[in-house]
Amino acid sequence: AQLSTFYSENPTLHTIWDYTGADLSALTAERISHLASFLKDTSHSRAGGRAALVFSMTQLIDISDRLPHLAELEIEQATIKIFDGLEKAHAWITG
Repeated sequence: AQLSTFYSENPTLHTIWDYTGADLSALTAERISHLASFLKDTSHSRAGGRAALVFSMTQLIDISDRLPHLAELEIEQATIKIFDGLEKAHAWITG
């Protein structure tokens, strides 16, 4: 729902999505594939943009079996990277 809202208007070119406080128990491989498809369909509105996805190390360990599916989030017109801290994400976005 948040992605739909974000892309329905005029999205910023660079974004940081902080999931460190999120419950990721419902983040299945199927949902990740659905998100990847959505992002590919809407990526034209953020050509050249960067999106940082931030998770805690504990979350990354918990979802390690789904990390290969997160690679599907890669899109041609924008760059998406995963980070284990906001400082690293912010440095990449602004660097």
